[in-house]
Amino acid sequence: MLRDDVQVKQTDSGDTIRLATNRDLPLFREMLFEAAYWNPHRERPTLEAGFAPPELAKLLHNWGRKGDTAIVTVNRAKGIY
Repeated sequence: MLRDDVQVKQTDSGDTIRLATNRDLPLFREMLFEAAYWNPHRERPTLEAGFAPPELAKLLHNWGRKGDTAIVTVNRAKGIY
C-alpha cells in the first residue's frame, strides 16, 4: 500500500498536487471506465459490469503495490480532479 503521509504542493492557480493513495482508487476506477467506454455509439455498461472483462479489471487489481505511482491534481473551487 502507498503511504498516506504524502507531500502536497499548492500551485499559484489554487490547485493541489499530491501523490495518489489507495483512497484515490474510486477516482481511478471512474476515469478508467470513462476511457474504456467513451464511444457514444456503443452500449455503455454499468460501472461494475464494465470491469467484468479481465483485460480491464487487471489494470487496477491490487493497485498500490510497491512501484505503483500516480499523481492527483485537485482544484476544489472548480470541483475538478
